[in-house]
Amino acid sequence: MSATVCRELPCVVQLGFAGSRYWSDPPAASCSLPAEVDRQLEDELVKMLDSLKGALGLQAYHRLCGISQMAIGGDTLFTRACARRGIPQRIFLPQSRDVYLTAAGSCGRPDFSGADRRVAERLLASEHIIQERVVSDADSRAARFEDCNREILRVSDVVVCMLRADAGSKPGGTEDLFLLAKARGLRVLEIRVAVTGGKAKVVCQWHGPMEASLPALPKCLAALSLIPGPAPEECAADWPSVAEFCDAVKWHAGVQAKHHHGQFSRTALTVIATHVLATLCATLALAGHRAAEAKGGSATIALGWISGLLVLELALLVGGLGAHHCLHRAKSLRAWAVFRLVAELNRSVTALGKLHIYLSYQFTLHLPADLRPLLRTLNILHLRSTRPFASAPWKPLRDDYLFNRLTNPDPSKGQIQYYADQWQAGARRLRFANALFLVCSVLAILSTMAKLGLHLVGIAPTSELALGGGQVLGSLAIFLPTLAVGALSWVAAGQYKARVQSFGTMRNFLERQSKLLRAATSDREFRHLVEETEARLLNETAGWYFQTTVL
Repeated sequence: MSATVCRELPCVVQLGFAGSRYWSDPPAASCSLPAEVDRQLEDELVKMLDSLKGALGLQAYHRLCGISQMAIGGDTLFTRACARRGIPQRIFLPQSRDVYLTAAGSCGRPDFSGADRRVAERLLASEHIIQERVVSDADSRAARFEDCNREILRVSDVVVCMLRADAGSKPGGTEDLFLLAKARGLRVLEIRVAVTGGKAKVVCQWHGPMEASLPALPKCLAALSLIPGPAPEECAADWPSVAEFCDAVKWHAGVQAKHHHGQFSRTALTVIATHVLATLCATLALAGHRAAEAKGGSATIALGWISGLLVLELALLVGGLGAHHCLHRAKSLRAWAVFRLVAELNRSVTALGKLHIYLSYQFTLHLPADLRPLLRTLNILHLRSTRPFASAPWKPLRDDYLFNRLTNPDPSKGQIQYYADQWQAGARRLRFANALFLVCSVLAILSTMAKLGLHLVGIAPTSELALGGGQVLGSLAIFLPTLAVGALSWVAAGQYKARVQSFGTMRNFLERQSKLLRAATSDREFRHLVEETEARLLNETAGWYFQTTVL
């Protein structure tokens, strides 16, 4: 029976790599290194991977993911080293695999011999290769390799360059990447290799800031430090599956989002209610004071309950001010927005199921900077977990996505039903608030008109009718507009008008997308529709997050 332990939430550190193709200049007739030297350099890279924890100050929760091209020479050695250590690796290619493996340099010499090509194809089929991605559409060869270098640097937290001792700089080469990484202020490990007499001499040197910040999951997940799972020896490198990670984060973020939403709603309602009731107390006290002055004899008794009303008004105003202060100090609205956004990011990844896809749509969204390590971790976990299903038939994946993400009648799972329910609920609240505003406004107008009528018909101000009716009508004319404004304030605090419009638009979009997904005729079309759908869903949440957090 498998043991179950609690593991820390992982955070991915992406390790960019570039290595020289040849170890002599000009290249020897045979580009292959002697087996002993080849193994020696591979062992050096394995040692380097093992030493990174201490050199970079990696914590127990950090997980490495390699990023490189798949050229002969250094890239091949790095790929084998990652395979030996069970480190997942992403391969960035300057052009499609078939063209890349048959390409030739400016002198007409093929980049890969027949044997080299077979080695590259075998390595690309390795289980630890979780992604193969073409990153350039440039026309020239040099520009394509420059694009590849820049993309490796863009997504890497740390860079390792393995260069021969006398390597020169050329566009798109390893030396070019090394100089660019230093110019960008990245933490760079330079490995210089000199091969003489059938042996390799290796010299390592670190460059860049010594105290370079390492990626860390957002602070909102600090309370969620552990997730259940199999014992470390039962899973490679103690990597949780993407489902384990997303379920734990989604549950935590969902609970926290509901808590902060409820706290914000209750506090906002308290602020509005206390001010409305305080206005009522002030109105009643004013009316009572005037009545007491008119009657004269019961002034002492009236002053007692008027004082009580004023004390109650004071308590309500102080309570409302305190609730308002707590609302902003506790930052419940911001916390609610952050946790909802985190929950939706994880829900989006869960909805993909076994679809092996790069989560590019998440990186194109305007999101808070401190969420980027979470996005990268989700991406690597998803690519790693779905790697065995990369060649799975797309139609069953399409049907699962359609039901689990869009058409499920359960609003907690199916987004079409969720947005339909939210649209209806928001519309009901908006209609109620607008009706309350209209009723209060009309009654306030009628009260003012009636009081004006009493004066115009010439009834004596000291008469019972004028005294009682005038006080009641005057009180209503003051209190009802305040209640009407309170209704509008509640609508504004809940953003009901914007939400109703947004939910209705999203429901229509998802219904259209579900029809397009059913009609999809190819795997590529299916994937493009999925990316479009997820980007739209997350963009709605991200837009709401930024609208909310500026309040």
